[in-house]
Amino acid sequence: MIYKILRMTGMAMTLLLYTGCSEDTKEKDVVKPVIIGELDPTFNGVGYRTEDNTSGGATYDIGHAVAIDSDDKIVVTGVSHSKSDYGDMVIWRYNSDGTPDTTFNGVGYVTHTNASGYVGEDQANAIVIDSEHRILVAGYSNYDPGYMAVWRYNSDGSLDTTFNSSGFTVFNHRTRDQAYGITIDIDGKILVTGDSTTSDSDMMLWRYDNDGTLDTLFNGIGYIQYDRGTGGDDTGNAVIVDRHQKIIVAGRSDGNDRDMALWRYNSDGTLDTTFNTTGYLFDDSAAGGSAGDSAKAVTIDNNGKIVVVGKSNNGSDYDMVIWRYNEDGSPDRTFNGVGYVVYENTSDTFKYDYGNAVSVDSNNKIIVAGSISDGMFSQMMLWRYNSDGTLDTTFNKVGYVTYDDATTQAYGMAVDSQGKIVLTGYIIDKSQDMIVWRYR
Repeated sequence: MIYKILRMTGMAMTLLLYTGCSEDTKEKDVVKPVIIGELDPTFNGVGYRTEDNTSGGATYDIGHAVAIDSDDKIVVTGVSHSKSDYGDMVIWRYNSDGTPDTTFNGVGYVTHTNASGYVGEDQANAIVIDSEHRILVAGYSNYDPGYMAVWRYNSDGSLDTTFNSSGFTVFNHRTRDQAYGITIDIDGKILVTGDSTTSDSDMMLWRYDNDGTLDTLFNGIGYIQYDRGTGGDDTGNAVIVDRHQKIIVAGRSDGNDRDMALWRYNSDGTLDTTFNTTGYLFDDSAAGGSAGDSAKAVTIDNNGKIVVVGKSNNGSDYDMVIWRYNEDGSPDRTFNGVGYVVYENTSDTFKYDYGNAVSVDSNNKIIVAGSISDGMFSQMMLWRYNSDGTLDTTFNKVGYVTYDDATTQAYGMAVDSQGKIVLTGYIIDKSQDMIVWRYR
């Protein structure tokens, strides 16, 4: 017989497990208490895994985004910098225990280069898995001229040649086009956001049909180019589709200074003017400053509210910010009383706080991944907030956890079917390696 005993220690809940046994064996059968917010040792034995030579003799590997497939396999994408001085787009896939999934391309990873036809850097920044278990990643190929690129792979790691006949597609509109976010709508259309640059950058939103061709029903040409008209940069960093099939893009826009930006479009590509009466909104002063604000990630919570994460300038450095909006674009003032929450590290060293990824769990708790930094060195940071905007102190007893064994950064995050949090980014020890962490 097994007895489970829950014990509250301060604000942390621990689980003690006892088996029905004699007194002399009870002590060795006690399982260590599980701390919510600790590394999961069932993942690769230590709670994390690194990769440092995917392209062969690589000088750096970075994970930019992560997704969990229907089998709870972990799929990471990013870049692996090879001996040729150019980076290759890479996708790694892991089993739930942290071992490479060798059913994926025979080795557990796949790389691709020169999608644009130019010899240059290929990099993926975003990932999504479709209903057919195919993996789509978006980023860029080459830098100048730069091509926005989308690749699609079958679940076995082979390029899906039903997608644009080659398994990938590229788009060049101006000097340099790049993608930072990707999602799939209810009709299987592929939405990609990023920017297009000449002297300045314009936000771009592309929509592709399932076969990899631009969907000309979307704005008549298959894409939207947004320019605020101030001579500054506009960028889409993340895209999501809400329960009403409205398309939400989060990023940055330069007015008199750099603002966090949120746009919402109808399915035909027109701005949705039921959202803040204009179809977009900007914010530049959450942390008290007036420059350098941006959104890096967006999601929808269990009540249909829009949750945005990024950074805001406080006048001297940056703070991590979570904004929450009602569906009409108004600030949700049930969230911390003002519609946003600011996290400022009190450390004298690590004064820069960045939010790079966001997820909402089944309990409507908001999980943010990013980093704290002194401007040169950084440490991965993972926060969890209650739905009202307060730090969830059941998570690692303080509401956040950091990984400080080396210089680290988290860019991507996903939550698996067990509620475990998977992060990816990089770690710098002797070299700069891709890292995957899993927290429970």
